[in-house]
Amino acid sequence: MGNSYEYLITSLPFLQLNVSPSINLEELNRRVVENVSASAFKKFQKTDLWEEDYSPTSAVIAVRNFKKKLTAELANIRQAKINKAAFITEILPGDFTLLDPLEAELAINKEMWKIMDQFSFGHNFDLTEILIYKLKLQLLERQFSFNPDKGMEKVKALILSQKNKEE
Repeated sequence: MGNSYEYLITSLPFLQLNVSPSINLEELNRRVVENVSASAFKKFQKTDLWEEDYSPTSAVIAVRNFKKKLTAELANIRQAKINKAAFITEILPGDFTLLDPLEAELAINKEMWKIMDQFSFGHNFDLTEILIYKLKLQLLERQFSFNPDKGMEKVKALILSQKNKEE
């Protein structure tokens, strides 16, 4: 185990939104444990895009705060749609509700990616850069696990169950 952020970061493949990553979390973990201190690796392991109980750096805190704000906006949009009320989006595009579920998820990912880029700016060859890389990789792994056919089946089933409740 060392403390070679420079080597680690320069050896990682470039991540790009909507492009299947050429690395997975297991491989990333292996590389990180080989190149950072034990305390840094512990922080790396605890940091997770979906679990919001641990934020070791100000950039990760900022990403999490944005994610909470985005989640609240999504809840407000859903509530407004249920109530057939008007709503204003601050983060998501105005036509967000017109998107199919997969397009909507991609729009959410785009906003998350932008904010991760923003808060990683200026963090070169440090723990924050590695943590943001992990969060981006988690986002991409989730995106590329989507099955559009199964997703559409779920949406149709949800719509059908909602119509049955209304009748």
